[in-house]
Amino acid sequence: KKLQTRVLTSLIGGAITIYWVFGGKWGFTAGFLLQAVIAMREYHRMCVKAGTIPARRISLVTTLLMFIIATKYPHIHEVVLPLGGTAVMIWLLMMRKAPAKISEVATTILGMFYIGYLPSFWIRLRALGDVFPSTFASYLAARWPSWLPRSIIASPSAWTEGAIVIFWT
Repeated sequence: KKLQTRVLTSLIGGAITIYWVFGGKWGFTAGFLLQAVIAMREYHRMCVKAGTIPARRISLVTTLLMFIIATKYPHIHEVVLPLGGTAVMIWLLMMRKAPAKISEVATTILGMFYIGYLPSFWIRLRALGDVFPSTFASYLAARWPSWLPRSIIASPSAWTEGAIVIFWT
């Protein structure tokens, strides 16, 4: 019984992963956005429990911007973190009644870096490499199981070398 549950869970998880990675760049970005929001909220809770209050709104908006800009404008992606860090320092050090402690600035910027900046490179990695030829897509379409969504193979641009590297990683 336990083995059947594990096999079924892994098959469902594998199908979700295939759909997430090969479903297109915006679907891939949406998956990372969801993960980033959950991770950022958890990170903020941990910081508050430790006695440090980060700039939550600025760090969340900056994190979301990193993923969106990495998808739409990858050539200016690296600018978002320094601008977000500057906004954090202006807010925490100049706009509040009492200046923040350095630990608040540091934890806010660390969260943006660790949860937003580093994972946003997966989006850029997914776009790397040549797209497989349409003959491969038609070959795959002829052999695609009917129970899986066809949107995965509908767009050959979803099958980049970067997407395959991410899938195997």
